[in-house]
Amino acid sequence: MDEAASEAEAAQWNQQQNPLLRPGSMVLMTISMEDYETQYWPKLEQAISQLLTQTPGHCIPISYEQMYR
Repeated sequence: MDEAASEAEAAQWNQQQNPLLRPGSMVLMTISMEDYETQYWPKLEQAISQLLTQTPGHCIPISYEQMYR
């Protein structure tokens, strides 16, 4: 398969998987479902749980480093 056909096939697959992306656009960060489920989801779930269980008006202090780990 030549390079042009390979690129066309990749573009078609991308359009099917991500219909909101425009042709030629780039995805800057891609992660696997396994990475999402093991690394990101537990942190997100914990943050949501904290938000839903804390007293209204109460803030939990968080540092910049904690936020962007």
